[in-house]
Amino acid sequence: MKRRILWLGFLSLGFALEAGAVTYDYYLQVPAVPEGGLSAWTAIWTSNTLNPPICPATPPNPVVSAFLDGAPIPSAGYTGTVWVCTLSTDLSLSSVNVNWVTNNQADPNLLFVFYFSTVPFTTGVFTPSTELGVGPFGVYPTATLTITKAVSFPPIPRWTGSIIRGSLTAAGPVTPPPGVPVEAVVGFVDLNGNPIGQFPPVQVTPGQVSPFELDPGTSPVPFGHHTAVVPVVSAPPGQVLPPLQLTTEVLDSLTGFGAVLTTATGLAPPPASFAPQGLAFGQIMRLTATAYPVDPCNATLSFANAQGVPVGPSLTVNLRPGQSQPLDLTSAMLNVPLGKSVVVQPMVALQPIIGVAAPVATPACMVSSDVFDVFTNRTWTYQVANVQ
Repeated sequence: MKRRILWLGFLSLGFALEAGAVTYDYYLQVPAVPEGGLSAWTAIWTSNTLNPPICPATPPNPVVSAFLDGAPIPSAGYTGTVWVCTLSTDLSLSSVNVNWVTNNQADPNLLFVFYFSTVPFTTGVFTPSTELGVGPFGVYPTATLTITKAVSFPPIPRWTGSIIRGSLTAAGPVTPPPGVPVEAVVGFVDLNGNPIGQFPPVQVTPGQVSPFELDPGTSPVPFGHHTAVVPVVSAPPGQVLPPLQLTTEVLDSLTGFGAVLTTATGLAPPPASFAPQGLAFGQIMRLTATAYPVDPCNATLSFANAQGVPVGPSLTVNLRPGQSQPLDLTSAMLNVPLGKSVVVQPMVALQPIIGVAAPVATPACMVSSDVFDVFTNRTWTYQVANVQ
């Protein structure tokens, strides 16, 4: 019996995230090994923590089954299974096991396991040149593991005649399955979750930009109104996306000038709080809170002046995943004179979930702060915070 082993163990330092607070996507890529009869393959799984779950007391029952893509070289006759678990209750040895099995009695299976020298405290791309280990035999020196957060995109402002351009780029290594292009299903929904427009799948190629647009004629915004839409990016059925970066820009349809630019990726989350913004005569500052699966958004939205004194209205929201709610502060509420601007601090304070002794999810809110004028409804400044 021949057995090749690569360990993936996480040396726990006592770090753990609250279950359900966030979702992590794991993307493991391994190159072809002709002498072992294996072609290039990938394994993909998700978790609510950077530590895998505990293995059952009675092996070999897997705890988390992963999606395995890629086939052995046909003449070798292998089939594959994948599971993810940690071997001890103190998390001192966690592992990702990929077990290839063949009917060849001289070589019945190959077991591949990958490890980190330290537990990954953040998302990122890990290779043997960083924290990812590939011992003890070093058969796969170019194996790569990419960990990303599931990306929640903030609402993007929209007004009469505006164009929203989305651009997808690869934020990490991309190894598409043999013969299958890497595609993303893209689109937009309104603040009530209703789809807006239809878009063909977008092909993503490393080193290139893949754009798509929501034009003014699709669910047009009436004159004198200011609204928002939420970008949605997902994988086609039966496929898994590599780490992606989405950049959205709001353009003026007459001049082509860009007014709002924002970028989101699972490798770099938005800031946890807002910066101060200016509010001038004839402008409105709109806070829009959104709850993304799996967490509710229970929070109080408010505003403060440069001295930290509360100004204007406040609003407590209790949003289920997929819901959004805005709060407006007008310059008239602050008596801002013509030609002048005041500094306003947008505020978001999370609130506990009432009536739940042991909540399965913690409040987490994606909130945008959008300053636009009442004459053209064009956005002038815009920022996003992910409060959790």
